[in-house]
Amino acid sequence: MGLGELIVTLVLNTLVPLLGYCLQAGGLTANTLLLVLIPLGIIEYIRMMVMNMADWRSDATTWKKTLVVRIGIENAVRIHGVGMVVAYLTLQAHFKKKAREKAALPAMAASHGAASTP
Repeated sequence: MGLGELIVTLVLNTLVPLLGYCLQAGGLTANTLLLVLIPLGIIEYIRMMVMNMADWRSDATTWKKTLVVRIGIENAVRIHGVGMVVAYLTLQAHFKKKAREKAALPAMAASHGAASTP
């Protein structure tokens, strides 16, 4: 069915890190972890596609229905390119958000300190 890429991505790059986080943190409450898992999941998915691109011709002739065989090599290359851009833009957005939050901390601390002094 061509679902190998999706299943490997879900198990190795989503469920395993989530389980590890939940066991260490006592539960799943952090949006940060999810924001990091999104680009990693995309990268793993397209990495699995790249592995199947190398032998797509032999897969097609032996009726092995990988995702690359199902959608064609040209579409797989396009998905790879788009996936890499989306993954890195998502990761960049996450780090920009964290930088804004970090920059706001001193201002919040200063305003809190000014408000609490008599």
